[in-house]
Amino acid sequence: MQENSIQAVLRRSAFAIIIYLIISLPFIFFTVSYKSENDHMSFLAELNAGKISNYVIVNGALWEYHGFRLNELVKLNNVSDDLFTQSVYSAKDKLVFGTDEPLFWHEIEQLAPIYLYETKVGVLSVRSSFLPLLWDTAIVGVFASLISLFVHILIRRGPLRFINHTLSRLNQERIKKNLVLDDLRQAEKKLAKRSDQLIEAQIIGKIGDWTLKVGEDVFFLSPVTRNMLYLDESGIEPTIKNFRSRMSKQDGEQLTDAISQAIRTRETASIDVDFKSGDGTCIRLSINCTAIRDQYGNAKKLTGTIQDISDRRKAEKQLESLAYFDSLTGLANRAMFKREIVNIVSRMDKNKETSGAILLMDLDRFKEVNDTLGHTAGDQLLCKVAQRISDTLRGKYFCSRLGGDEFAVIIEDVDGSDITYVYAQKILDSLSKPFLIGETEVLIGTSIGIAAFPEDGKNSEALITHSDLALYRAKELGRGQYVRFTANMSEVAVRKMALARDLREATKHGKELEVWLQPQVDIKDNKIVGFEALMRWQHSKLGFVSPGEFIPIAESSSLICDIGSWILFESVRTAKQWIDSGQEPYEIAVNVSAAQIWQGNIEEEVANILEETGLPPHLLCLELTESLFVDHAEATVKDTLTRLKKLGVTLALDDFGTGYSSMGYLIQLPFDKLKVDRIFIENVHESEKMQHVLKGIIGLGKGLGMTIVAEGVEKVEELNLLKEFDCDLVQGYLFAKPAPSDTIVQTTKNSIEQLQDAA
Repeated sequence: MQENSIQAVLRRSAFAIIIYLIISLPFIFFTVSYKSENDHMSFLAELNAGKISNYVIVNGALWEYHGFRLNELVKLNNVSDDLFTQSVYSAKDKLVFGTDEPLFWHEIEQLAPIYLYETKVGVLSVRSSFLPLLWDTAIVGVFASLISLFVHILIRRGPLRFINHTLSRLNQERIKKNLVLDDLRQAEKKLAKRSDQLIEAQIIGKIGDWTLKVGEDVFFLSPVTRNMLYLDESGIEPTIKNFRSRMSKQDGEQLTDAISQAIRTRETASIDVDFKSGDGTCIRLSINCTAIRDQYGNAKKLTGTIQDISDRRKAEKQLESLAYFDSLTGLANRAMFKREIVNIVSRMDKNKETSGAILLMDLDRFKEVNDTLGHTAGDQLLCKVAQRISDTLRGKYFCSRLGGDEFAVIIEDVDGSDITYVYAQKILDSLSKPFLIGETEVLIGTSIGIAAFPEDGKNSEALITHSDLALYRAKELGRGQYVRFTANMSEVAVRKMALARDLREATKHGKELEVWLQPQVDIKDNKIVGFEALMRWQHSKLGFVSPGEFIPIAESSSLICDIGSWILFESVRTAKQWIDSGQEPYEIAVNVSAAQIWQGNIEEEVANILEETGLPPHLLCLELTESLFVDHAEATVKDTLTRLKKLGVTLALDDFGTGYSSMGYLIQLPFDKLKVDRIFIENVHESEKMQHVLKGIIGLGKGLGMTIVAEGVEKVEELNLLKEFDCDLVQGYLFAKPAPSDTIVQTTKNSIEQLQDAA
């Protein structure tokens, strides 16, 4: 009975042990493995977060954009998949690299903060799926069940075997743990290697770090910083006092203020100072400073970086030199000229005896040289002009090229205006002598506007404006002379300068400029065949400005090319809009200035506009005046017009008979239309002589196969004569004045009907 009882106890004990093994082994394995996995992930998170923190310190605010580099730092031998991943988020929860997609099955996550000098700037998330752990636990459970089948026999036959088996299992766990520790040691070695690479990068970038405890005077400097400042060789103790002694007074005060600011606020203070290093050389340093605070918010130490930016400063000075000097002539440019005027005004404020004058120059006939001999010759001429001005003025002066053919000279400490006039006359005489460009002798000249200081202006804007007004007056008086500013300068000149400035802005934005149209009517069929595009300027303050006033301003201020390009595009766009809206296709005629031929690539511009708008080329007519043609330029003009014709556009010779009229132009150049100037049309019915001239011009054009367009037709009598002389098209107030595109078509049709009814 007792034996049975013992057997029963043994059986119950064996059964209990079996149940215990089946339950406890998987549970113990799961618990140990779960803790081991958590510890491993925690260690990995802190380790990789430390790497990223070191990287962030070097790269500052840019670290968030270096996802690829950060990913390379932390991956090591860990590969992201759907069971394990690492991700980095910024302080604003922005994903820098990795993924935030959930892993397969339930996941374990460990977070580690990323610091920038103890300031949390991000978080590293290490996540692992529960699935592998559950599979391992299930396998252990199965294995435990199998073992339990033999427990009863093992207990009876030899408990030591079970103990030995258990010890073996524990030994295997120890081996596995040692393997994990080996992996960690390898990771530490790789981290150390990365740290060495970081130090190399600091050396290459000439950047080091420093620390200073609040209340103390001695900096702790990293080896890179000490080497960069040559402190070890010189034996200089890195104290605030010693650092300030190796800076200027102003830079030393900046250093003290930066330290105080970092302690007082939570912001990073940055300064750039000149520092005399231990080897005696002066270098430029960029110093950053931030405070590390305790749990109560009190600053306990300061830390930051020091970078040698001497090379960058040298490059900045080189760029500054390029920004303030004219690359063609070597003279100061407009920016330097304006800065010099500001300096003069500053000296005038400090020293009332400062005096002098601004001589503003604009070359006469330079455009003719540039257009006829080419831009290369023009550049050579500008260089020779600059050299001649410099040779003429050998005293105390400041010479600059403002752009184009504009030059300026500032003369200081002159005793009276007479000496200024002597200098001005010397420049006039010097530039009036011939220049040899290649084998060609060129004669130009200059006009000079003078503004004396402080009499003619006590600020930079007034001096520049007044010298410009004086120059404008000199040009009006016939060029080749100098004029000093006077208070009663013509209001017309002031208005023209203001209009030139406003026209430049209007051209840039196109808000005040409009395209108006005047019809061209086929007098045989009494129908509209096309329109001439005319520019109108509705000034925001002055109202309507006449083309007769602003077009000459545009020609003299080099704005004519910009205006020409603007009206060409807008006119072509308007003609295409008519077609798109279902109206009849009308030809659009646009005036092209000589400047557009010489200074731009007109054929390329026309081709681009036609391609962009989609207007058929035959509906665009380009009108050119005879002023474009001079003997030595005929070949260039012919080449340009030939290329334009290849585009399929129509070419018209405008204002025929008022300029360089030549049969050669009509015979050799590919014109399709001949526009007869209004001087041959006005009151032609009252002059028999003018009728013969008009009839001859029309006959000449018709004989060459050209379409004849008569301009300025205002009377029915003029129209009847043009019909009699077999003129093709007419344009003038008789049919319609220039008007906006939305009204001109209907207005013209009404006029045609009224004339037919009257006839």
